[in-house]
Amino acid sequence: MLYLGDACAALGDRADARRHWADAATVAEEAADEQGWPPPTLAWRTTPSTA
Repeated sequence: MLYLGDACAALGDRADARRHWADAATVAEEAADEQGWPPPTLAWRTTPSTA
């Protein structure tokens, strides 16, 4: 879907490009939710630094 958005943007169809990019973002968010993102091993990257 990202590539479709890039292709549409290259052809000058910004509205269709944004639609494809938004669809890709939605799919990525749903996949991350299903996998329980972030996994515990990466949780330290999402917490603020105390240093």
